[in-house]
Amino acid sequence: MSAKTMSMKKTARQVLADLLPDTMGTNKRGSLVLRWSFFYTMGRTAQWYVKAVTELLTKHGIPHTIVDSGEVWKAFRGGASVAQGSHFFVEVKVED
Repeated sequence: MSAKTMSMKKTARQVLADLLPDTMGTNKRGSLVLRWSFFYTMGRTAQWYVKAVTELLTKHGIPHTIVDSGEVWKAFRGGASVAQGSHFFVEVKVED
C-alpha cells in the first residue's frame, strides 16, 4: 500500500467523530466509549446511537463489536461532566 493510500484511510476514532459524540475515550478493557449528553431525549434512544455507530463503521469497513450501550439518567447538576450527567453511551470494541 502506498503512503498516499494509507494516509487516506481513516481510523475508527476519526470515523466515529462524524457522529459528534460529546466525549469519546478508551476504557480499561480497551473499548471505545462514546457518550452523548441530554436534558431531553428528543425521541432518541441508545438503540438509535448503536445503529448509527454500527452503520458508520460497517460503511468504512472497520470490523467491530458492540459491547454495551444504554442510557444513564441523573438529576441535573450545572457544571457536571457528561459522564456525571444524563447521557446515552455506546461501548464498541474495534477489532484489528
